[in-house]
Order: sequence, then structure tokens, then C-alpha cells
Amino acid sequence: MRQALVILIALFWAGGIAALSLEECLTNLRQTTPLQENQARVLEQRDYQDKLLQAAYYPSLNLNAELGYNSEVTKMDLGSGLPISAPEPDKDRESLGLELRQLLWDSGTNSLMKEINTFQSQAKTFDVNAAIHLREMETVAVYYQVLSYTESLAIVKLQKDTLRSRLAQIEAAYRMGVREISDVQLVQHDILSIDDKIYTIQMAKQAALDKLGRLCNMSIDQDTSFTKPLMDVSADNNFTRAELSKLDALAELQRVSARLATRKNLPQIFARATAGYGKPGYDMFSTQWHDYYSVGLSFSWKIWDFGQRKQESSIARTEADIIEANKANLLISLQNEISALDAEMQELENSILNRQQKVELLMEIVKAYSNKYDSGIITTTELLTQSNNLLSAKLDLQSGQTKLSALEAKRLFVLGGKF
Repeated sequence: MRQALVILIALFWAGGIAALSLEECLTNLRQTTPLQENQARVLEQRDYQDKLLQAAYYPSLNLNAELGYNSEVTKMDLGSGLPISAPEPDKDRESLGLELRQLLWDSGTNSLMKEINTFQSQAKTFDVNAAIHLREMETVAVYYQVLSYTESLAIVKLQKDTLRSRLAQIEAAYRMGVREISDVQLVQHDILSIDDKIYTIQMAKQAALDKLGRLCNMSIDQDTSFTKPLMDVSADNNFTRAELSKLDALAELQRVSARLATRKNLPQIFARATAGYGKPGYDMFSTQWHDYYSVGLSFSWKIWDFGQRKQESSIARTEADIIEANKANLLISLQNEISALDAEMQELENSILNRQQKVELLMEIVKAYSNKYDSGIITTTELLTQSNNLLSAKLDLQSGQTKLSALEAKRLFVLGGKF
């Protein structure tokens, strides 16, 4: 007795280890999916881009070289009374130097580019979240497929047991000369058909198990048991899909781009300092190479560009409108999908009520047959047939409840929620 108890405890513990919940599948998927690494990459990319934009305000150092020739130069005539003559400047011009240049004012273009970078990063992050969410939806669907195949196998195997009981009864009647051999063969044919159905379901279940294992990055086999999730479906119909948030970020990005286009022509101020060696032409009387330097401020304002920036702004605003229209279209599709799921769930709920009533009715029938069996009125086969009918009805009820749970889970994920 003690040894049997130890075995039972060991079996229970092993069964608990083998059980796999949907939450565990989804958690492992989120932790191990290759897409998860893209979250960190997007943030890293945004930091690099921010540093790149900030560098626009840092000084830049350029090496400049110039080689030129002037068609004419300034000449001075000191007159014939002086014994000296003014030097004639060289017409060639050569210089080599370093220029230090720094942006002081850009009319806010750099700050707008930082906003664009932020929205780009948000859009990429939402894109990664959307891809992971689609994987989660696929995992949920496959998980419920496995549950459905398991329940279907139980129902079909029960049907096979019922046919075997009927076959034994018909074979006994055949040996007594009451039945013909064709009656036996018909039941045998039905059993073979059931065997074929069992094999088909087993292969489909194995394919689903393999797919679920790849999605969750877990080792799953035929011995693994699965638990039906406990769904908490709220009446909230607000969509929180990452695809919608991505479109919001892209639309806002285009609006900022429209503002940026109009600022590109606004004034910009630079500070510059140049030091070099050569004949830059600063001193028109110098004909020798010499050191020189120059410092100052540079002001730039593009006051006319034939409407180029205005067109860029219009293009960006139009693109934002297109994105908003795409979002509205996606919302319509999602709302239609939710409506279809609600209708299917309502239909299935009514079916579950009917199945529940059928189970209750069969329970009364089995109770009555048990009394008849105790009284010797009916045979064991007749009682077994009704008992199997009751078990089949219970399995059918359970199958309907599983399908309803699958629809509830799908509805949750279509809205953008998760476990």
C-alpha cells in the first residue's frame, strides 16, 4: 500500500511537470523570440541618431586649399619724381589652411529633426511589438488547436469503444444464427474508418505540437498535457494594437516633417575661424607666402527657392493624411472582426446551453438504464452504449467550451490585449 502511494505521488508530480499552460508558452515566446532583441537595437539606434544630431552644434575642422589666378590686379603709379616704384601684385593666388566652423543658430531645424527621430524610433518599436503580437496570436491559435485535437481524439476513441461493444454483441448474435456476416463486416468497416480518423487527428496534433514547440522555443511531445486557460473577458472594446500606435507615430512624424520643411530656408548663423599659409590676397602688396588668419560670423538666409520647401511641406502633410486614412481603414477591419467574433461566440454560447441540456437528459437516461440493468431488464451492452453516449455528450460540451475559450482569447488579442 505504501509503495503504491509513492508511485501515485510520483505520477502526479510527473504529470504536473509535463503540464503546459498557455501563459507559460507566451512568456517563453516573449523571452526567447529573436524579435525581442530588436527592441534594444531600436533604442540603441535612436541614441546614435540623437548623438549625430547633437554633433551638428559641435565645431567642425576643415582643411582648405585654394589655387587661383586673377585677370587683373591693382597697380599704383607713384610718379616719375620718386626714385622708387610701387610693387606690382601677383595675379596668382594660393593658400592652404584650417577652418574652424560652428553652428550658432539654425532656426530650430535641429530640434525638429530630434522630434522626427523620436517618432521614427517609436514607429520601429511599435513595429517590433506588432510582430511579436502576431506571433502571440499564432501561438494562441495553435495552442487551442492542440486542445481541440486532444478532445477530438477522446471523442473518436470513445466512438470506437462503442463500436467494439456493438461488434461483440453482433458477433455473438451471428454465432447464434440471428445475424448475418454482413452485419459484422459493416461494423468492422466502421471501426476501420474510425481508426483512419484517429490516425489523421494524431498526425494533425503532432504537426500542431511541432509548430507550437517552434513558436514557444520549447520541447513539446505527445506526453505533454495542456490546461485550458481561464479567460477574463471584459466588455472593453478599446483597441490597443501596436499597429495603430505605429500609424499614429508615423502620421505625427510626417506632420513634424512638414514643419521642418518650412524652416529649412530660415536664417542660420555660423562662427568661423581660419588660419593658413600662402598668398590669399588679403594684402595686395604682398608677393610672398606668409601666415594669415581670419575670424567672423556667417549669416545665411535662403529667401527664394521657387516654392521647393513649400512643396516638401505639402507632400509631408498629404502623407500624414494618407496614414490617417490607413489607420481608419484598419480600425474598420478590426471592428468587423470583433463583430464577427461576437456573433460566433453568441451562437456557440447558445449551442453550449443545448449541449448542457443534452448532458443533463442523458444523465437521467443513464440513471434509468442503470435501474433497468440492476433489475435484469437490459444487457450490459445496452447500458454501456448509453454510458458512452453520456460521456460523448460531456466531451462534446467540453469541446464547445474550449472553442468558446479560443474565440474569447482571439477576441482579446484582436483588441491588442494579452495574457
